[in-house]
Amino acid sequence: MGKLDVIRELDSLLKLCEGKVSILDALDRDTTTSDAYDMHDQITGMYNGLKKLRERCIRFGVYTTDEGELNE
Repeated sequence: MGKLDVIRELDSLLKLCEGKVSILDALDRDTTTSDAYDMHDQITGMYNGLKKLRERCIRFGVYTTDEGELNE
C-alpha cells in the first residue's frame, strides 16, 4: 500500500464522516423531538474539525479543489 492509497482511504473516510455529521445535524434539528438542538455545539465542533482537516489536505496538495477532487 502506497501513500496515494492511504490518501484515497482518508478521502473516503472524510467524505463518510461529513455525511454522517450532516445526518446527525438533521436529526438534532428535528423539532418534533424533546431533545432538539441538544448537540448543536458538538456538531458545530465536528463540522469545524472536518473543515480544518480538508483545508490542511488542500494546503498540502492532497486535493486539487475545495470540492475534494484528489490530486493524482
